[in-house]
Amino acid sequence: VLDILVTEVGRAIDSAYTGVTLVDQDGSLGLVSESSQGIPPISVRDRPDVFTKRVISSGQAEIIDDAESEEDTSPILLAAGIKSYAGIPIAGQDGIIGALFVHSLKPKAFNDRIDLLTAFASEAAIAIENARLYQEAKTVASLKEADRLKDEMLSNVSHELRSPLASVKGYTTSILRYYNRMSEEHKLDSLHEINKATDTLKGLIDEILEFSRLESGSVLINKEPISVASLIAEAIDDIRIKAKEYRFVSRAGESLPLVSADPSRIRQVLDNLLTNAVKYSPPGTEISIGCEQQGEE
Repeated sequence: VLDILVTEVGRAIDSAYTGVTLVDQDGSLGLVSESSQGIPPISVRDRPDVFTKRVISSGQAEIIDDAESEEDTSPILLAAGIKSYAGIPIAGQDGIIGALFVHSLKPKAFNDRIDLLTAFASEAAIAIENARLYQEAKTVASLKEADRLKDEMLSNVSHELRSPLASVKGYTTSILRYYNRMSEEHKLDSLHEINKATDTLKGLIDEILEFSRLESGSVLINKEPISVASLIAEAIDDIRIKAKEYRFVSRAGESLPLVSADPSRIRQVLDNLLTNAVKYSPPGTEISIGCEQQGEE
């Protein structure tokens, strides 16, 4: 919108160089849109910074009829043939948010254009405020969605942790209460269940820590040549012990080439896929993993 605005302003009032400068959140000034007609583009560092700051700080429109007699005029503007220029503040709801600047190759070019320039500045203010409100609305929506996902994740994590923790608590309590009356076989079975539940807890905690590392961008990937078929076979061997009521099949070809990857990360992917397959399938289901080469992939 601002690009269109500066172009149309330039055409409407024959401005050789038109620009919009905005005040950033930190108070610095930044040229966000510009348009040149008849002269080369002028870099923001060559703008009359003192004049720019003066217009924005005062909140008053200012016209320079004779660029050569104005001590704050940039030599670059004079070299480009600029004879007069003007700055009009752009007022937002909370104060001055920027300024519209026009330049002419003629002296006293903007004396009778102040009302028109003010109208253009008002249009710029509306466009900028709308864009900022839209961005704020998107940010608020994103934060609300992030909060919802966080709450959902915490609920899921709590649920996942509660089950193995209850198992550890239950078997431990039974051993403490009925130790003398329990057979050695019963004690051993209980300890095995406790051991299995603590492995589950450890896995969940590792996943939470991994998630935290992913969020902070501190995950390290250590690639090396690996056999995907071997990794699949290892993953299936391990899941068979934990899910004996399911049938697991590897459909990975033995002739697959080595690939460059992090074996622990790929193994984690395979473990997650197999665990989910078990979790969402009835006992007796055949679960298979296939892997094949397609071109260079």
